[in-house]
Amino acid sequence: TEITAVEVIQAIEGPRFGEGCFLGLAKCTDESPCAMHNDWKRIKGELLEVLAGNTVQQLLDNSPGLQLRGLDAVE
Repeated sequence: TEITAVEVIQAIEGPRFGEGCFLGLAKCTDESPCAMHNDWKRIKGELLEVLAGNTVQQLLDNSPGLQLRGLDAVE
């Protein structure tokens, strides 16, 4: 009930989820941006904020058709 969606994603994808250049460039910074840098920085920030603001329990509560499989209910 307290684990956030971003914590689940980071556990699967790694703690650096959301970092890096959208176009995959090795050097993409505020000083030397790619064509998508500013938009991606904003979108990525918004996405991470939404994921951090939603717990797994909230996602389950707000998605009637979603079920966890292979897990015993935890109280």
